[in-house]
Amino acid sequence: MLHQYKKLLATLTVILSLPLIANATILYVSTTGAGLTNGSSWANAFSEFQLQFAINSAISGDSIFVSCGVYRPTSGTNRSISFAMRNNIKIFGSFQGFENQPGERAFSCGPCTILSGNINNSNISTDNSYKVILNRNLNNSALLDGFVIRDGYDQRNPASIEMGLGAGIYNGGSGTMPSSEGSLCSPTIRNCVIQNNYAAFGAGIFNNGHQNGNASPILDNCIIFNNTASISGGGIDNFGWINGNASPTLNNCLVVNNFASLRAGGMYCWGGLGGNANAVLNNCTFANNHAVSLAGGIIADNSDNLDGSPPFSGNANIVLKNSILWGNTAPQGPQFYLNGGSVSATYSNIDMANQSAPHQLTGSTLGNILSYPAFLDSTSIMGLDNCLMTNDDGFALNITSIGINAGIDGDTISIDLSQNNRVIGLSVDLGPYEYVLSDTCVWTGNANQSWELAQNWMPERIPDADQMVRIPNSALAPNQPVIHNLHVICRKLWNFGIVQLSGFSTLTLKE
Repeated sequence: MLHQYKKLLATLTVILSLPLIANATILYVSTTGAGLTNGSSWANAFSEFQLQFAINSAISGDSIFVSCGVYRPTSGTNRSISFAMRNNIKIFGSFQGFENQPGERAFSCGPCTILSGNINNSNISTDNSYKVILNRNLNNSALLDGFVIRDGYDQRNPASIEMGLGAGIYNGGSGTMPSSEGSLCSPTIRNCVIQNNYAAFGAGIFNNGHQNGNASPILDNCIIFNNTASISGGGIDNFGWINGNASPTLNNCLVVNNFASLRAGGMYCWGGLGGNANAVLNNCTFANNHAVSLAGGIIADNSDNLDGSPPFSGNANIVLKNSILWGNTAPQGPQFYLNGGSVSATYSNIDMANQSAPHQLTGSTLGNILSYPAFLDSTSIMGLDNCLMTNDDGFALNITSIGINAGIDGDTISIDLSQNNRVIGLSVDLGPYEYVLSDTCVWTGNANQSWELAQNWMPERIPDADQMVRIPNSALAPNQPVIHNLHVICRKLWNFGIVQLSGFSTLTLKE
């Protein structure tokens, strides 16, 4: 009879904390500093304006731990000073100031360590840092994890490399001047929020692989929102024009509420003149982005010319999987616009209603859904708790969503945007959030092994159809649960009940 109760089968999930390299040094930073301010411990942490000094002082394999608070790149008024990452240095934010490992952090309200470009008058933005983070010469061993990057403002005319490009994060991998860009800049950005930045192109992030360069970062579990481009690429701009490569990979990312005065509110990909701008989007949501002219969501452009005219060469091929493209607006190509490039999607939820030819999907459309994804509340990115990266975020799926269990596993990272296990249900959900029932019962086994005893649960009640059930491993709950009345329990959990086993936990069924 067990075949009748497949909904009780769970995904066995082992959660591993991020290990640190053996013998590597940890340097500690807090807003006020402490003790000797030499970075040797939380009790002797560097202070706010020593953060970049700490990064520069680190040697290969070291980590930087940064506590909650606001950090600015300079105590002065020089708008050209920015933070910068380094190869083989891991920069972790969002510590409370007592943790010993990155895995001990609690993202209870999103990242709490803020890198801000608001260096001058706090009431205006036009005198802020041009770029909050300016990166050059990086590979993916350079890691930034657990930060808010905000308040960059680069209103300069983009007459040369770096000017007017990427006010939040600028990844300079151009093969042209300045030579210090080094032709490679592909860091790893994880658990970060990039918001409220302004630039001509790529206000949130600008990936510059122009002219034989390469800027192809990896972004995991990031939110990019409320960024404004005075020309194009409100959220992200990938510039691989002239034999370059700007092909980022985004996993579990949310790109919403970004704006461009001309093209591509969400993301611009330009790979003309033999270049490549081939973005890969796994379990991402692009929604509510807006452009005045073309491509509210995404543009794929491989034109050889600055004005977008033929001929076309190179590649601008955007691939979506388990992703959502919905509610973006522009007069032409509201969800995506093709200018010689292509957008392909499988197991994704895309609004094709106003996508006129030639702005159509290329290749297989296996598993795609064309009806409304049913967000919790697309008018409020933070939800009722006024926090990012929590289960009530506005672009999480509600219980009626057809995006629940609608994805395909394979390229999915193990933790979703709200730090929940992925996958929870029968298969991965669409977008960056795994659907989690609003009420959860956690097994404690305080009394014995009986599932049917309320004292064995936290809170003290027997799970029902509107609860998720989590069973910790035997180290945390030595009395592992046993179900004696299988028929009754299965009937109670039949509608929406999900059982999640963690580590080496067990669930014994006895009829």
